[in-house]
Amino acid sequence: MVAPAMGFVDELRRWVSSMSSDDELRGWWLGGVVQLELLLSLCELVNARTVVHLPLVVSSLEDSFEVCVKSEPILCKLLHCVSLAGWNLTTPSRACKRGTGSLAPVPFKRKPVASVSEQMTNRVADLVSEVINVHLAMWQSRSELADAIGALIWLDGDSAKDLMEPFIALLHDPEYRVRRRMARLVAIPFRVWSNHTELLDILQENLGVRMVRAIHAEAISQDESETIEDVNMPMAETAVVALGEVATASAKVEDQVVFMLCAHAGLRPQQSSLVQAVLDRLAIRCGYSHRCKYMAHHVQGVLCCWVTVGIPLRSLFEARNLFVENMTREQFSAWSVGSLLPPLLLSNNASELNWLAQASGLPLRELLNQAFAYVFAALLPMHCSAVATDQERARQVLQGTLLEAAQLTEAHRDEMIRKRMENDRGRVGS
Repeated sequence: MVAPAMGFVDELRRWVSSMSSDDELRGWWLGGVVQLELLLSLCELVNARTVVHLPLVVSSLEDSFEVCVKSEPILCKLLHCVSLAGWNLTTPSRACKRGTGSLAPVPFKRKPVASVSEQMTNRVADLVSEVINVHLAMWQSRSELADAIGALIWLDGDSAKDLMEPFIALLHDPEYRVRRRMARLVAIPFRVWSNHTELLDILQENLGVRMVRAIHAEAISQDESETIEDVNMPMAETAVVALGEVATASAKVEDQVVFMLCAHAGLRPQQSSLVQAVLDRLAIRCGYSHRCKYMAHHVQGVLCCWVTVGIPLRSLFEARNLFVENMTREQFSAWSVGSLLPPLLLSNNASELNWLAQASGLPLRELLNQAFAYVFAALLPMHCSAVATDQERARQVLQGTLLEAAQLTEAHRDEMIRKRMENDRGRVGS
């Protein structure tokens, strides 16, 4: 079926080229529409059995480019051809048909139905590169461009690596429907390539919104935290949805992304409900019955990073519903104090320590005495570390900062440790 159809496409092209100058405009438009409709039908049929005819389809797409650039709706169809063929060659269960390219869900698993030569994918990538140089006024065209590049990356990441920059740039598109599509597609590079930290760096630089990331270990000031709250809301919404997709696609950067989302909600309370919805969806896709069960696996790292980066604790407490539901400020303080105190003491952040004590409704001395076991257990591995700087930091807290803030003597501290160990042995023995 494919070969006769390709013969008809060739005849159609010859007919268009033979048109008189008076009929040229009508001729190339009619010929281009019919030709691309035929190619769309052929791309729908691409599978393991028909892939041998792919070179003919690609050649026809290349030959059609000159006609397509004269009309953006026709050029949009060409991009749709690329995405149809790409998805159908890698994810047959997606059942990609015409008209659904930019609406269909992004595939989760890559299952190539047939091998495609690198030469062939390079030709398609070159064709898409030519389209990128054309000004696309229609949002539908830019959405199809995003889908076509995503399909190419999914099909052959090596051939499409030069398209990564224009692909990511579509996250800034002024049309929300293009950004919404990109937010779904942006996870594809994380499923194709292994350099996830580098990819997250690239994504973060192109989100158009400042997102606090703990890996950079850059503490933000109070003035900076207030500046971060002033943000382009539509771009921020795209960033949140995109990060949710990345967390689903990459276990390597999942912890970092979850922290970025939580920090975003804490610094921008007006978007807390969106972040919560994204985390709800993320939890379900990762196999958890509820967001709080999912967040229980990340809370230790998130709270530690929160303190390390220097985001105010008041922002954390405002966003507490991300972690647990229906807790008062005092209850959340009791729930989180074991995770917050060690990094707060390591950073010697007296103002935040006092704020936490106030939120707990306890004097700082009493709070530290009650949570002594948590602090000791968290810092003991650092004290025994082979890294000299870690040893010194833990020693300063256990022998200095903690004793001073809790108003403990070394003898009292040692007695508390001894009693705790005896209680633990008793529980094990029983």
